[in-house]
Amino acid sequence: MITNYGYSEWVDDALFQMGVCNWNEAPRYPRDQQKSVDALGRFNQFLQTYPDSPRAGEARAYVRQINERLAEKAYTAAKWYYRQREPKAAMVYCEKIIREYPDNKYWAEALLLKGQILEDRGDKDGAIEQYTQILAYPGDLAEKKTAEQRIQEARK
Repeated sequence: MITNYGYSEWVDDALFQMGVCNWNEAPRYPRDQQKSVDALGRFNQFLQTYPDSPRAGEARAYVRQINERLAEKAYTAAKWYYRQREPKAAMVYCEKIIREYPDNKYWAEALLLKGQILEDRGDKDGAIEQYTQILAYPGDLAEKKTAEQRIQEARK
């Protein structure tokens, strides 16, 4: 449809539905998330090409769901590497979450874990900087209390 009938009034629906199909084919977060990445690409293309579409709100909701799943997968990997005493690998995943998924619940968790890794390395100032980002977040976060506690402990 998109390739052969690019002028059609149905192209936007086709692009949106391709995103939905990719998302429906995506497995749960522990598995390979290539289908989620494909769906994210389709929805982002849809939103960029048709920002005023009646389905734009629905597409943004899918993007939030996909980002949450991808962030969850990355956070699970970060925790696993941290438990395996591989802080460099854990740090890579934490930084990915912080950079790419600032709008979901795993962002603050990644900042806490990154702060813990920095504390383990003896970088208290770097850890405090991570915890301060959580406190500066304008919304309510359950992690704010933990961040305050860790800042107090790091300053001792």
